[in-house]
Amino acid sequence: MKNKLTCCITGGLGFIGSHLAEKIPGCTIIDDLSSGRLDNLKDKTNFKKIDLLDYNEKFDLVIHLAADIDARDDNIETFYKNLKLTEKAISLTKDRIIFASSAAVYGDVLKAKETDALYPFKKYGYYKYLSEELIKSRCKNYTIFRFGNVFGERQKEGLIAKLKRKENIDVYNLGKGQRDYIYVADIVDAIVNYQDNGIFNLGTGENVNTLDIVKSAKVKYKMIEAFKEIIFSSLDSKKMRDKGWKTTLTAKEYLKENYVDGYKKWKKTNK
Repeated sequence: MKNKLTCCITGGLGFIGSHLAEKIPGCTIIDDLSSGRLDNLKDKTNFKKIDLLDYNEKFDLVIHLAADIDARDDNIETFYKNLKLTEKAISLTKDRIIFASSAAVYGDVLKAKETDALYPFKKYGYYKYLSEELIKSRCKNYTIFRFGNVFGERQKEGLIAKLKRKENIDVYNLGKGQRDYIYVADIVDAIVNYQDNGIFNLGTGENVNTLDIVKSAKVKYKMIEAFKEIIFSSLDSKKMRDKGWKTTLTAKEYLKENYVDGYKKWKKTNK
């Protein structure tokens, strides 16, 4: 990333945003701390505690991560607020916007490609889809990344975070679910180093069965019949791999007891 560019990260004290902020020194970090945490980042020199909707400074590059992050939340108010946040992020960019979209835009599908038809899951998926459309219609330079299920250090919610803490788990969809789990450092690598125009999937391409990974973590669990989630979701990331991007740590490796924070440290102990 060129140092001369001005940039901001919305939601920069969240799980993914704080990792990204560490890799882009000097980038303005915008967060209202509704879900972000001050202790997620050591250097808070460029941090601004403010609601994104009240912020007006413009930047060459806006990396838009701020949103309500629960894909199961089907609340209409959350849906509209997230769309307003995207519109605001668009208004702050002078040149390029990078948007954190989701595999939820595809609906139930394995090995989804960027050219596949979209069947968004619940209002969360529709928010991501409509945000993509807003960006494509209003921005000349944009990069849209569709994330798989991200895991890693500082994550507070989500299945992998709960398994890491050895919490009891409710397994939805009768354990039939399959997910594409991707390490947060791999997401950050893509955002920092690959900023071509277009839409790109970020996933491993692996179909990890929910019940299998729960069992491997050796925690107590309860089967839930209710279908509150997408059942099948994984991504074909060939477009990104052809550019040289690659994934590193798997969810199963992360859950191993001898894993220590930081991929390089873990690899060193497992030579």
